[in-house]
Amino acid sequence: KKAKERAEKAIKEAERKKREEEEAAQREKDALKQAHKEGVLCLFKDAKTSSDELEVRIPLLDAVGFQTTVSHIKSHLTKHYPGEPHERRQKVIYRGKLLGDEE
Repeated sequence: KKAKERAEKAIKEAERKKREEEEAAQREKDALKQAHKEGVLCLFKDAKTSSDELEVRIPLLDAVGFQTTVSHIKSHLTKHYPGEPHERRQKVIYRGKLLGDEE
């Protein structure tokens, strides 16, 4: 009897974990759909002064339908960030990783 109860409990736990994983996967899909539709909200700041901040919604695709690259973002920052920093002087870091222009 106890073995049967343990087996039923293990099955219920496995089903619960599977549901949670499916829900998490769906949330991730929904977030990606929203990002494609609305773009991704990014915060940019000067690493030296950290006083000037610029919040920008970056589209994942450009006007022609190509994927937005770091180069596109740098170009946008040159036009809109205080002091108009030249693209060669900009570094885009995401989660501690320096991104190349074609990423």
